[in-house]
Amino acid sequence: MKNLRFLAPLAALGPLLSIACPSASAAPEHSPVETQSYEFEFGCGDFDVRISGSSATTFTEWLDDQGEVYKVRMQVSAPADVVTNLDSMKAVTVSAHFVQTYTRVPDTNEFTVTVVGHRYLATEPGEGIIMRDVGRIVFSDPSEEIVSAAAGKHDAATPNLLGPALCGLVD
Repeated sequence: MKNLRFLAPLAALGPLLSIACPSASAAPEHSPVETQSYEFEFGCGDFDVRISGSSATTFTEWLDDQGEVYKVRMQVSAPADVVTNLDSMKAVTVSAHFVQTYTRVPDTNEFTVTVVGHRYLATEPGEGIIMRDVGRIVFSDPSEEIVSAAAGKHDAATPNLLGPALCGLVD
């Protein structure tokens, strides 16, 4: 399962990341804040889950001497996504505040991805933190399937861990 909250912003990055470029020189370009509301459902085996929320995202891109992108930074704030078990109606709020940076690997069209902050943080009254993906993590490519470095606590670092972690919140 992909990192569900970020499919739209990542789709917007696709054309930017497909351009080859070597050295940096121009000042970064900043986008205005993009707000997005979303609601979607997915299966958790014996029950279905709905996630609803909103996020505010800004993009900054760095260009080389030829005007081609060599780095993109995405700042995301999603303060209150709600994960709901559609059978039991148990619901948990998940917040996210992080910076995700795509950096071109020199002399290639490949990018690494670095995430700093908390992509997923869920708490429950009386229990405290029940799920978190916080700290710093570096992925070897934009699929976010191969972790090359990490510091912090990562319950849902890769796409194959995210779905089960979200389902476990409301099981």
